[in-house]
Amino acid sequence: MKEDVAIWEVRYFTDQFQQPTEQGYVGNINNFVGTFSNSATSNSRLNVVFLIEDELAGIALFEYGSNQVQNIFTHKDIEYGITMRLDDGSDVELSGYIFASGDRIKLAEEARKTFIDALKTNEKVSFYIVNLETPTTSYLFTVETANFTDVYGDFSN
Repeated sequence: MKEDVAIWEVRYFTDQFQQPTEQGYVGNINNFVGTFSNSATSNSRLNVVFLIEDELAGIALFEYGSNQVQNIFTHKDIEYGITMRLDDGSDVELSGYIFASGDRIKLAEEARKTFIDALKTNEKVSFYIVNLETPTTSYLFTVETANFTDVYGDFSN
């Protein structure tokens, strides 16, 4: 991969009029693509969007490329096990939750720091995510981290 390729950018949430607010986040410019499996399908298309804010990091998963994974049918949080495989082959275990009525996996503060440190490596990071309530549901994808450090540094200052 060329070093001058931009993968990440600062984006802004929008209000009810679809106008940008002042609340920004770091996200990937294009969807990361991977696969997901569950009791009904195996290795189907997955699109992934990262939303990294000041105090939260979120991962939005889109099964079949467009059906966003949400937690709208239960009144409790759903826990996900997240394994990051770093470029050196080591694995890092994290956890996150899709809160009741939520639409993305959110990482707590301590997991967020580890997550961001992995994205700052300027190497590929692979993710294996499993729904701990329904372990047959899993997600697999790899992200490019080129230019993340620069974009995140500008955003967090």
